[in-house]
Amino acid sequence: MSLDLLLHLQREHAFDPTPVRDDLGVYHVPFAELVGDAHPERTLLDACLRAERVALIGESGAGKSSLAASVLGPMVDDVAPVVVPVARESFEVVREPRAMFAHLVSVIGAYANDAEMLDDKGRDEALSRVTAQRPVGRITGRSGRLTLGWMGAQLGAELARQASPGGSVDRSATETLETVHQMIEIIRAASLAPVLVFDDTDRWLGGSAFTDPAALVTGFFGRVLPDLTELRCGLVVAVHRKYLEDDQTRTAIQRTLDTPIEVPPLTSADAIARVLGSRVHAHTEGVDASIGDVVSDSAVERLFDIYQRGLRGELRGVVGAVHIALAEACDDGADLIGPELIDDAITVWDPT
Repeated sequence: MSLDLLLHLQREHAFDPTPVRDDLGVYHVPFAELVGDAHPERTLLDACLRAERVALIGESGAGKSSLAASVLGPMVDDVAPVVVPVARESFEVVREPRAMFAHLVSVIGAYANDAEMLDDKGRDEALSRVTAQRPVGRITGRSGRLTLGWMGAQLGAELARQASPGGSVDRSATETLETVHQMIEIIRAASLAPVLVFDDTDRWLGGSAFTDPAALVTGFFGRVLPDLTELRCGLVVAVHRKYLEDDQTRTAIQRTLDTPIEVPPLTSADAIARVLGSRVHAHTEGVDASIGDVVSDSAVERLFDIYQRGLRGELRGVVGAVHIALAEACDDGADLIGPELIDDAITVWDPT
């Protein structure tokens, strides 16, 4: 059965280190189960309900996105999270407040249009694709974008009307800001706590796509973020620890994001096993399978050592190494991933 299980998990992309966003909450393991007394999930939710401005602090790949997705998923009660993508947007969106506010109108408007066109049955079917109660899978099609489970057709219609300027008339900067304010107030009037979520800011550090990634960091935290604090809503912003090494950026972050929440590092091989086990569980519904059927105990110990030393707390790298090792195990016809395959995989994931 073990080889069949490995082949099944490979087909399911179970250890994909960068799964579609809507899968992340399904995979999340509460930190209380991983490191004991830490409860960042409860802290984050409480902060969002109070409309606080949160700096979600951790290394790249440490678990910031999965933490945010688990707390602010499509079925969260009383909170209206709006995930705002920024890493793939133009430099102006990241560095200029006017461009960011126009982007917010576009993002909320796009989700609102989707919600407006769905009746209750269609909405439930769309939500079934992105909730932890359903099988995990790669989401395709238009309805997969409806991760805002709090937005029904009526609320979607109200927000869509705000997003449309009418005809081809361009909004001024003042009008764009006022539109965002109105959208936030419409959400608040529905007895929901609106929260803007920026969880992909780590990607600015990649460098390959930008000639000056530091300018994006200082522009966002120094110019855009202070203007966003004028909105009557919560903010959740992923903050890479490197951002805090620059005095000016650190000061800007501390002034605007007044609730810091640290993503705790894992402290045991058992915690690594639990994280990987969540992937197995999510992709083997109705099957009695565990991480021990996929990765040997010695390989888990090796992964924990790599996590602490070579990867310096990058949990994504651990999952990525298993993803690569799984492919090699399947090619070799192996029935278990051992430490040798992990060593081979980590040289592919992180050649340095």
